[in-house]
Amino acid sequence: MAPREFLIDTFAHMPPGRILDGLTAEEAVRRGPPRLHTIAEVVAHVTFWQAWFLERCHGGAAPMAASAAAGWPAVTAAEWPALLERFTAGLVEAAALGDDASALFLRARLDVEG
Repeated sequence: MAPREFLIDTFAHMPPGRILDGLTAEEAVRRGPPRLHTIAEVVAHVTFWQAWFLERCHGGAAPMAASAAAGWPAVTAAEWPALLERFTAGLVEAAALGDDASALFLRARLDVEG
């Protein structure tokens, strides 16, 4: 299955970007029970590691985070729209990498079998 099906297109589950559609900034930063992360904090965490992964995919030498706390950036309601944009842009970029890898694999296979 292509990465695009997991990251962007609808398949057996709702794509990650669509899960957050319509969520207001106030809802995203609202804290539920004590010590649980807000939705915005979880998205910031995923976006942090998504950016690290994508940099590595492009040949960058991004080091691992120096501490676990570095992977959990704080998010305010004002920062939510930009964070959501970075997250969804990262999904599109990751899907494109998967498309490129699939095309390379297919071309290599055709060259071998051709």
